[in-house]
Amino acid sequence: MKIQLREHRVRFQHLLDRLPIQTRLIIAYLLILLLPTVLFSSYFFNEFYASRIQAIIQENRTFMEIEKINIRNNMESMERTAQLVLSDRDTQEYLNANREWTAEQLIQMDEEIVPNLLRLQYNNPDIDHIRMYTSNPYVYEIWPLFLHENRVTNAAWYRELQKREGIQYWVFANKAVDLITGKSGEVGPKISLYRDILSSTGMKAGAVQVDMTLEHFFPKSFSGVAGNPSQTVILDRFGEAYTQSGNRFLSEAGVETKKLLRTYANNRSTEIGSRHFMDGDVPYLIVYTYLDTLEANMIGVVSLEDVFTDIYDTRNNIILVMLIMVAVLSVTTYFFNSLILKKLRILTESMKKIHRGDFNLDITIKGSGEIGELAFHFRKMLKRINTFLVEEVNKKAATKEAELKTLRSQIDSHFLYNTLENIKMMAEIEGQYSVSDALTSLGGMMRYNLSWSSEYVRLKDELDHITNYVAIMNVRFDNAIELIMEIEPAYYEQEMLKMSMQPLVENAVKHGVPLHRLDREGLRITIRAAASPEGMVIEITDNGAGIQPAALAALNERIATEEPEPSEPRGGSLTEGSGIGLRNVNQRIRIFYGKDYGIVVLSETGQSTTVRMTVPLLLLSGGLQDDA
Repeated sequence: MKIQLREHRVRFQHLLDRLPIQTRLIIAYLLILLLPTVLFSSYFFNEFYASRIQAIIQENRTFMEIEKINIRNNMESMERTAQLVLSDRDTQEYLNANREWTAEQLIQMDEEIVPNLLRLQYNNPDIDHIRMYTSNPYVYEIWPLFLHENRVTNAAWYRELQKREGIQYWVFANKAVDLITGKSGEVGPKISLYRDILSSTGMKAGAVQVDMTLEHFFPKSFSGVAGNPSQTVILDRFGEAYTQSGNRFLSEAGVETKKLLRTYANNRSTEIGSRHFMDGDVPYLIVYTYLDTLEANMIGVVSLEDVFTDIYDTRNNIILVMLIMVAVLSVTTYFFNSLILKKLRILTESMKKIHRGDFNLDITIKGSGEIGELAFHFRKMLKRINTFLVEEVNKKAATKEAELKTLRSQIDSHFLYNTLENIKMMAEIEGQYSVSDALTSLGGMMRYNLSWSSEYVRLKDELDHITNYVAIMNVRFDNAIELIMEIEPAYYEQEMLKMSMQPLVENAVKHGVPLHRLDREGLRITIRAAASPEGMVIEITDNGAGIQPAALAALNERIATEEPEPSEPRGGSLTEGSGIGLRNVNQRIRIFYGKDYGIVVLSETGQSTTVRMTVPLLLLSGGLQDDA
């Protein structure tokens, strides 16, 4: 991807370089004028768009807030009506009758008490019906208030009310049911409040029902929002949708109402939320909230098509004006640049002659303007060409001298290697084979350290270097260190950062077993390597005393930190050391391979300590193609 971008950039630069300066100046003028204009226009349109959308969102949120207030008021009105009916003394006496009433009492009930109860309904014209259902066999039906409970025992709301045990129940319905015929009527949709009627002994004696049409219960939702094509849908607990009967906005717009409602059917947040969505090419705003007491969702859908149309029309008009201005500016700029750049063309032809080797050219352009100044400095440049040639020769000589110094440094290194080789041969002649082996290991380490031609080496090179290091340490500690390598030969070609493993082995030697006990107790260091989904995992394990959990956590934290290096003194046990060596290795791995790689220390107190290194799986010879 980067190579392709670089190629496109180079092609564009070449194309731009081939254009005449007059054309480039015109392009520059246009960009200088157009770029701020485009940026300002984009900012203006974004702000205008955001403010318009925010205004519509706020308008609909306010609409929904007001509607929630209306809903609460209507709920309180219905609850208050039900309470007034049930608390009426005459009503209580009638519903709790334990004997049949006389004809005179029934006539008085019908002519005096029932009209008083109906006034509660008439005084609040939004309430559609008030009904009481009772199972008391001594209560006669008095239409439309008092009815026998057996008329509604099969109704779904009645069965649900029995389960709720005294909790009032709100029910939506699209059509009212005629209690005489049992058929659905034409009136609706409506919402009903149901409450239990309790007898004087505290037992359920029936239910009271207060109805209100949804047109009165949701006065704003069933009238829409003025000025914006919209529609509000009420979704009850059963997924049934209720909306204004005459509003066909969603169906005419072709919005998939069922799919839309399913999206918000499980919303249980009483906060008012909003979201944009697209249906085809038409943008919409949806505002929603949950009415917890009613167990229903109120969802408002508003079309933003008119808003977007106004914004796009304004944008298109401004773009048209800008294009006309660009055309006029291009013609004007071309004309004036032709006059200004006439002398520059003469200077360009003179430069071409110089390019062909004619250094005796005399440039006749005079003047104090920019082009005259350019011609003056060009003449001065011709006079200094020989001086530059001399300086170039001097630079080449200095470069040769630097190369000789580098070669001398390499010769000094080879002198050290040859000297060690001579001492080694002398030790072999004298029969000091252990000294010879130690010198061989030391020479290998020096060659590995001083020959730093690349940051990357093979895992095999690092293992050879560690083998030399352990061999030298065994000379010091009388072969107390045992080095075990459990690595498949195919992994030897894994790419590693040079000198990234020796600090880990050196850490195990220094801190695995105290140095003053190492020659007596011995130390076993095991190196393992295996491919994993995370990359190549290399573990260096010693059989030392381990680390306490608290100290281990602090050590790993110091290793992983990106803060400046800690200032604690080095030395002591691993639990007391600062971990700077491990931290440096970890930071180096992260710098070269990324933050997904690095080292971590694992330990079992009293048994062992393991340093786990993770690097990318990069086999230089491709030896693990089947596993990669």
